[in-house]
Amino acid sequence: MVKSSDYSLLFDEPIQPIPLKLELNKDKVKLGKALFHDPRLSQDNTISCASCHNLNTGGTD
Repeated sequence: MVKSSDYSLLFDEPIQPIPLKLELNKDKVKLGKALFHDPRLSQDNTISCASCHNLNTGGTD
């Protein structure tokens, strides 16, 4: 049997429900897009994350 005090442990879980409304910072979104498409972040400066991770297909390889 679960005691009511055990339910408090659930609130310390690292996984939380996704909020219904996300507030986006336009400057951070712009920076993220620039970094995602920047080939200078690769070891040899030739490919970006976007080279392999197509966002039109969910960003998977």
